[in-house]
Amino acid sequence: MTTKKTKYYYQKFKEEYHKEWPCVRRSSKGEFYAFCTICSTDVSVKNGGRNDVMRHVASDKHRNTVKERSSTRGIDGYFRQAGETESIIRAETYFTGFLIEHNLPVASADHAGPLFRKMFPDSKIAAKYSSTRTKTSAIIDVMSKITASTVAEKARMCPFSLAPDGSNDGGAEQLYPVLLNYYDDGNGKVVQSLLSLPALTDGNSTGENKFKLLNQELLKEKIPWSNCIAFVADNASVMLGKHKGVASFIQKEHDQCYVVGCPCHMSHNTAEKAAKSLPIAIDELLIDIYYYLDKSSKRLKALKSLQILCDTGVRKILKHGSTRWLSLGICIDRLLTQWDPLQMFFKKEMKGNLPVKPGKFLKSVQKQSSSKVAKTFLHTCTCHSETKFIR
Repeated sequence: MTTKKTKYYYQKFKEEYHKEWPCVRRSSKGEFYAFCTICSTDVSVKNGGRNDVMRHVASDKHRNTVKERSSTRGIDGYFRQAGETESIIRAETYFTGFLIEHNLPVASADHAGPLFRKMFPDSKIAAKYSSTRTKTSAIIDVMSKITASTVAEKARMCPFSLAPDGSNDGGAEQLYPVLLNYYDDGNGKVVQSLLSLPALTDGNSTGENKFKLLNQELLKEKIPWSNCIAFVADNASVMLGKHKGVASFIQKEHDQCYVVGCPCHMSHNTAEKAAKSLPIAIDELLIDIYYYLDKSSKRLKALKSLQILCDTGVRKILKHGSTRWLSLGICIDRLLTQWDPLQMFFKKEMKGNLPVKPGKFLKSVQKQSSSKVAKTFLHTCTCHSETKFIR
C-alpha cells in the first residue's frame, strides 16, 4: 500500500504588500520572497505570507535601520544649487567683513554657524553656513587681494598721495603699511585705502631701504611715480630728511611730488612744549586721579554724590594712555566737566592729612585754575579732540 504524499501550498508575493509597506518590493530571488529596501534583505513569505512581512517590519533590526537611515544625510544634501550656493557665499563673505571691520578674532567664526542655526532655524542659508576659522582666513586672504587689486587699478589711472608708516609689531620684521589717498568716482569723495603691508627684514630701517621697499611695491603693481602728487609722513628725519630721507629719494624719482609733514605730529610737539609752562603735568594728573579712584567703591560713591550735588552728571573719570595724543584730549574734556566735584572731593580727602598725590596736584593748581592761559590751553586740547584733528 503506497503512502500518499502531503501537498504543501506556499504563499507567493503579492503587490498589496508593497501598497501596505512601500519599503517592500518583489524580490529577484523568487516569487516566494519579498525584498526590504530599507534593510536590503530578502524575506521569505512562503509560509506566513502577509504575516511574514509584518513580522519583519516590526522587528528590532528593521526599526533600528529606519532610525539610522532617518538620521543619515542623503547624498543630495551635499550638493547645492547655483542660486543657493551664491547666497551662502554672500552670507559668509558679509560676516567675514564684519569680523574685519570690528577687529574681532577669526576664531569667533567657529561659533557663528551653530549660533545662526539656533537664531534662524527656518533659514536654509543658516542651515548650510559653514565658514569656520580656516575658511574665514581663506576668505580674508581673497578679499585682501581683491581690495589691493582695486586700489592699484585706481592708482594707475588717477593721481594719489602716498602715506607710509613704520611699525615694530611684526617682531624682528618691521612692517610698513602703504596707504594711498585718491578721489573715488563711485563714492564721490577722497578715500584712503591700504595698498599693501610689506616688511623690512634686514633690520636696517634707513631712508634708502624704506624707499626701495615703497618703490618695489609700486613697481609690482605697475603704478607710475608720476601719479604720486604728494608724500605724507611724520616729521622724523628718516622720512623727511633732505639728504637721506625717504622724501629725498622720492623727489629724485619724481621731482613734482609735494612733501607734507604730519600736522598731528607737529601739533602734538607744539602742545607738548606749551604744556611745560603749566604749573602741573597734565598727563600725570589724569593718571593719578584715575588710579586713586579706580577699584574703590567708597571713593567712587563719594564722588558720585558730589557730581549730583554740582549737577555735572555722573560720569566716569577716564584713563589716559601714554600713546601720544590718542586719549589726552578726551580725558581733559572729562576732567574739565568734572572739575568742581573733583576739587570738592579732594578737599575732603586732604582734611584727613592723607598723602594724596592727586589732591596735592589739585591744591597746587587751584590758584592757577582760573588762569586764562591754563583754561585756554585745556579747552584748546579739548576742542582738538572733539574735532578729531589731533586724533
